[in-house]
Amino acid sequence: WGYGERYPIEHKRKNNFRSKRNRRVEVLFFDPEESPNLGVPPENSTVFDDAVFTKVPLPVGGFEPLGIRYAFLPTEHTEKRSFPKPSCLPLLRRIVDTARQSPSLKVVVVGHTDHLLADDDNEKLSLARADAVKALITHDLAFFKRRFEAADPLVPWDFEEVQWMLHALSSVAGPFYVGETDGHAGYMTRRALGAYQLTKGMNVDNGCDVETLEALCKDYLALIPEALEADRIRTVAGGSWTPRLVGEGAADDAGDDETAGAPPEGNLEVPSFNGRVEVFLFERPVVPAAESIDPSTRRASPTYRAWARRADPQEVSTPVQYAIRLMDGRRVPVPGVPFKILRLDIETGEFADFSSGSLDAFGTTSVKLPPGPYRVDFSLGNEQHSCGLHSHVDHSAGLGVRLRGAG
Repeated sequence: WGYGERYPIEHKRKNNFRSKRNRRVEVLFFDPEESPNLGVPPENSTVFDDAVFTKVPLPVGGFEPLGIRYAFLPTEHTEKRSFPKPSCLPLLRRIVDTARQSPSLKVVVVGHTDHLLADDDNEKLSLARADAVKALITHDLAFFKRRFEAADPLVPWDFEEVQWMLHALSSVAGPFYVGETDGHAGYMTRRALGAYQLTKGMNVDNGCDVETLEALCKDYLALIPEALEADRIRTVAGGSWTPRLVGEGAADDAGDDETAGAPPEGNLEVPSFNGRVEVFLFERPVVPAAESIDPSTRRASPTYRAWARRADPQEVSTPVQYAIRLMDGRRVPVPGVPFKILRLDIETGEFADFSSGSLDAFGTTSVKLPPGPYRVDFSLGNEQHSCGLHSHVDHSAGLGVRLRGAG
């Protein structure tokens, strides 16, 4: 297509002549979803309209793709909540390390939800999940403290988030908290808070006052050793209508189909399992721009699909340890007890050996358990105690087992 002098790249004049740099031939590459309107007169074309297309020069000496690295955070969020649980920490550390080694990388964090709420609430919640991840990797203590004071955007953070932080933090005796993350400030939660306060040299009252909560938030943020600069990170609300399109478990690219990401037969009471947070690392300018994602359109975002088609899912999540702690009737840890973990075969209904060992001096062990049903056997002298376990690192902060009786 010929454009004459209509689109100069340099307006300087020398000896009353326009710059020779404007005499040029350009080869432009467009994403199939972003083809320009070539069938119109040059004065109406959008090819050189900076508001429509961003020109990204390719390096001299060869053509390289506009690289996008992709990471799927393995955390399964609690319904209506945004807290980035400990399961995402190993991968976030690797993402931060990668970004710090390559200062030119642009980071975009995209949050998503399931179809459990109204579209407006899903949009707010998906952005809150992305914002929480950004706060974690930028060490934004003020953000964490605000989340405990005000809606998030639906409910404030409370003792459920405290339990997750106490589980992620540990002393020589292992995680401060092992057990259900039910948001209830029960005996074990209070005891864990007291142990944390003792370790920090604080006044031990087994409570969670402002000082204790701030210390917890600081220590949880510090589990990401190095922070990223906040101005390098963009957060985006993906809403509930975009299924995962990258990596293992990705859905088929549904194009502009309005049913993309929709629950069965359009029943909004059924979750779509779209809830997640993803991180895209752009080696060049973010194209298409993040601003073009509209979570309210009830269809898979064309911008997200364009990113997904070019993304390289290099970042793989790291398995997370699952903690198991045995306590006597007085809730005192029982050390040195031999244990065996058996995994249930769903097809046969039989248990098979998975792992075995002995609890440490603090009555605790940590094992890598893929999600699924298990049985844990503890051998105490001539007695064997068993309990069922459905492992999922985001459903509970490990397994706390209490023996019946006083001893």
